[in-house]
Amino acid sequence: MQLFDTTDFPPRWECGTWTQAHGWTHIISDFLIFLSYLAIPIVIAALIRKRRLPFPSIAWLFVAFIFFCGLTHLIEANIFFWPVYRFSALIKVITAVVSVATVIAMIRLSPKFMALPEMALVISKMRRSQKILDQRNDEMNQLVSIVAHDLRSPLVTVNGFVDHLRDSIKKEADPEEIEHCLSRIENAAFSMDSLIADILVHSRIRSPEHISDLEEINLTDIANEVVDRYATRAEQQGFELEVEGILPTVIGDHQEMTRVLENLVGNGLKYGKGVEGRPSKIVIRQVETNKPDTVEISVRNFGEEIEPAYRKKIFELFERLDRKEKGSGVGLASVKKIVEAYSGAVQVVTPEGGGADFRFTLKTG
Repeated sequence: MQLFDTTDFPPRWECGTWTQAHGWTHIISDFLIFLSYLAIPIVIAALIRKRRLPFPSIAWLFVAFIFFCGLTHLIEANIFFWPVYRFSALIKVITAVVSVATVIAMIRLSPKFMALPEMALVISKMRRSQKILDQRNDEMNQLVSIVAHDLRSPLVTVNGFVDHLRDSIKKEADPEEIEHCLSRIENAAFSMDSLIADILVHSRIRSPEHISDLEEINLTDIANEVVDRYATRAEQQGFELEVEGILPTVIGDHQEMTRVLENLVGNGLKYGKGVEGRPSKIVIRQVETNKPDTVEISVRNFGEEIEPAYRKKIFELFERLDRKEKGSGVGLASVKKIVEAYSGAVQVVTPEGGGADFRFTLKTG
């Protein structure tokens, strides 16, 4: 075959004055380049087959382009021994055609290439939204199940006392008996209203990316506002409220940060009754942390310690340690939801000296 006819050409060793070192440098270098150029398209082809690369058509052009570039280097190394210059010319023509085709394809697809980062961002946002949606669906299923149970209890009370009231009216009972029934119905209705209000507040907690009015928030100001708001109740219960030192400034939503401290202080007033030998006191302060971009806030009471088995459970919806105390069991769950929405964490620990120390972390930026 004329393509491989070498009668008109001498081997490259015989052209010029090659030294062994010079000649073998060319041969070995060209051969190693060929091996590399062979490996690259094999990897690309494997990725195309596994559908891990966008634009497979141009990817196949790259496979051909790199392979033929490598083949020219193999032929260049071989010409030192077998001078197939005609075959070399053919391969170079094919390489040139494939190269030009690849360039044209890249120019035509360049707008789509430019859009790839935006597409990746959109896909990332969609996945994040899907994850949030799945979490919300799980939470909603849990919410429906628990609400159905918790709302049934006051409804049973209402129905029972309505029947009792009806009988009392028929029997012309004394006004005190009727007033007692009405009072119990009113309390049950208030309990339902309070539960529904807390659930609505909990369901409206938003993550930072869905809040347009994020701002720098001075936690010292918020803590002082909360202390002022609870001052009368604290005095009636014999509690002292204190903001210790200066609290940091964070980025967030003022209303939600206020809700976090309100719930923790309110929880302390409800469950943090002073143990003998300990002060009836709630202290809000900053805790030192080793993380430079994180702040940790403590809301401590000096009441009874919370057993380790309940330290995570109390942050779940409708969980209460003492069922005798009034409350919906939503407050601490809302604290957890808000703090985690800001990539923080909340926990309760038993500090030195006893009591319950509720701590939450927030990012500073």
